[in-house]
Amino acid sequence: MIHSQTADLLQVKDVCAYAGVGDMPRILIVGNLSPWLRVEAGASSEYKINHMAYDQLDNVRIALMHPDLVLTQPWSAGFDCLDMAMLLQAAGFSGAYRVITDKLPNPALIRREILSGCPDLDFDFINPSHVPTHRLH
Repeated sequence: MIHSQTADLLQVKDVCAYAGVGDMPRILIVGNLSPWLRVEAGASSEYKINHMAYDQLDNVRIALMHPDLVLTQPWSAGFDCLDMAMLLQAAGFSGAYRVITDKLPNPALIRREILSGCPDLDFDFINPSHVPTHRLH
């Protein structure tokens, strides 16, 4: 189920707090997270946010951006969260990788698969209904 109502959109600051990233984080958003996430007005002064398509990324670009937080959907056109995790691992990524989704059939299985191939990755899911937020209206 994809949330599309504006009242259900998460704010970047709430996602950052929930993911445990520090002040002034560098954020990489890969793919379309508009069903769940809105970059609120003024966020660009608090965060360094890059929006990229998966096919624009490689090890060098990720290393140069040095994101603190990477956000994606579980799957999107041309990639899934396992592909993203493997790319991050290969790039030496040391931040937090979070997948925003409200329903998965078996998130524990996906988490195990990702962490078995990328054991050093700080990976988890963010369910929008579990994030304490200041909802946008």
